[in-house]
Amino acid sequence: METLDNIFEYENGHVKNQELGKLISYAYDLHVNSFSRYTSIPTFKFVNVGSIIMSGKKTNDGGIYGWRIYRDHSSAVVLTQIGVFTHKDGVLKSYFLETDNDKNDTSSCRTKLIEDGRYFDYDTSGSYSRNVPTSEFIEAMVMLGFQEEDVIAVATGKLTAKELFQKIAPDDIKNITWIDIGRRKYVFDGNVAISGSFGGITVDKFPFPFEGQPIFDCSKVSTWYMNFGDNKRRAKLINVNANRDSIRDTDLRAAIIEEPIYLSSVDATDTIFGHHTVLCPEHSIAPLKKVNLALAVDSEGKKYVTDSNGHVLDDWFPETEDVMVTNSNKSIRVLANADNEEMAKMAFKNGAEGIGLVRTENIFSSCNRDDLETFLRYYDYEEEESLEVLKRLTRNQIERILLIASDSKVIIRLLDFKFAEFLALSHLSLDDLYLSEIPDTRGTNGLDRDILSAQVGVLMELALKYDIELNILIPMINTVSDFKYLKKLILEQAKKYSVSRIRIGAMIENLHSIHYADELARLADFISIGTNDLTESVTGLSRYSGSLDFQILSDKVKEIVEEIIFRVRAVKSDIEIGICGEHTNNPTNLEFLTGINIDYVTCSPTYVNFLKEVLHHEHPKEKILQKGDRKDLDYEGKSN
Repeated sequence: METLDNIFEYENGHVKNQELGKLISYAYDLHVNSFSRYTSIPTFKFVNVGSIIMSGKKTNDGGIYGWRIYRDHSSAVVLTQIGVFTHKDGVLKSYFLETDNDKNDTSSCRTKLIEDGRYFDYDTSGSYSRNVPTSEFIEAMVMLGFQEEDVIAVATGKLTAKELFQKIAPDDIKNITWIDIGRRKYVFDGNVAISGSFGGITVDKFPFPFEGQPIFDCSKVSTWYMNFGDNKRRAKLINVNANRDSIRDTDLRAAIIEEPIYLSSVDATDTIFGHHTVLCPEHSIAPLKKVNLALAVDSEGKKYVTDSNGHVLDDWFPETEDVMVTNSNKSIRVLANADNEEMAKMAFKNGAEGIGLVRTENIFSSCNRDDLETFLRYYDYEEEESLEVLKRLTRNQIERILLIASDSKVIIRLLDFKFAEFLALSHLSLDDLYLSEIPDTRGTNGLDRDILSAQVGVLMELALKYDIELNILIPMINTVSDFKYLKKLILEQAKKYSVSRIRIGAMIENLHSIHYADELARLADFISIGTNDLTESVTGLSRYSGSLDFQILSDKVKEIVEEIIFRVRAVKSDIEIGICGEHTNNPTNLEFLTGINIDYVTCSPTYVNFLKEVLHHEHPKEKILQKGDRKDLDYEGKSN
């Protein structure tokens, strides 16, 4: 049978049971709020210090004292120390306990008891330290407020230290947890942050010591300059108006704030708002030219009229306007996707009003094996020959489509291919290309600049040759910086070839770009929403599965599409928005597609006639954003 002596096993002067180390830490939490600094306890004194204890309190027959500090100047390890003593009938009982413990097991939990705390020496390896018997450890914990049977239950694994703490702690501290990161301490009451500076932290990456939604009490913690990222944990700010600096220089587009925000109470300098109710702009602490209110709404649910940078047009009493979230008797154009000459012919034969998507990567799925192998040899440092193949295939594909389209719009998407698929088609291996792993080529962010420059250069040559307006679509955008980089590359090529008629679009099709749809809209000439990748990201379903569940837009995807449109229209109401993907070919989705504020849909060439007929008879009703209409959406979805 296991004995308590075995449970309290010592190693190098330390009790090995981690839960007992945590119990010491919780004992400190139990008493720290009642400690006073510079408490005089005459029966206790430090060696060479005297009778003043830095933090502690008197009890009826003794005292309790302690502190939580870093182990040394260079260490991020937190050390919790707590001492307790009684003086009854002339008998002194004194225990001093310490533990390396952050309650999250990121550092080891260690426990030590030191004899006769009356003469405590920091050199714990000296004569004042000893291994205290089990009975004395239990006695020390009882003196700190725990029941003997409960301490034994923790030691034997029948109760956790946290469960015991919650059993006896007052309601106002029973759910307290804390963590220490890089010499910064963060305290939580349940899932509410009540102490700490969260300025500069990234919410999606922060190691919260709990599951579920984090809530930051701005009246108690610093939230200035927070980074919400995609806010996958749905972090929320409360008591915003109680702290002047609560939202300063913070991107709130993904933040959840349910209370109205008074600009007369908070400094919103360089703050970017999302769908939040913002009041009193006429008394704003920060100059309104420093506050981005493009997505904010007033008490009636109307958005502020802002310039292209999100700053209100009137620095005193800004006007507000309704945001159109669905069509108002707008005629929706029907475009088709076409990757080759045959598809383009069929599209226009069926009445397409243009080509809404040319998937340029499909030149490789239809080319001969030798050309594909030659292109892939680019990754084996055979750049020049590979780029010549790319240029020839691109020129052949785009020129034939442009000849058929004549003066109609043609939107050409830059390369977006899955390397593994084309590698399999070529029958090459990674070893053949001297690669250790499959490179990431999804979207233009994963492609080499020389490849993109070669492809864009061919498009510029064709634009000059046929004197057309060139529409280039940038796919799979992860960050605004991605789009800026590619836009700059395209414009450099346009200047090189003296092409002036050019439109650059942003394709929003993944969870990363949703929150920044408004910023992309400011930079782009048109927006294309790709429902295929969006659905895969949100639902985890594959477009290649043939499943009807994939082909029908889910409620969550519909919410996200509406959210994208709202954010885009809020900053640039007249920008052209289109939708493409397999979902445009399914009649089940038509009611939704004809009821959102878009300019065109892109469908398969064989579906054009049917879709035009439906749209001709549809009469969308006008809908305006009203107070309470907006929802804080949870964008967390399954990845591919």
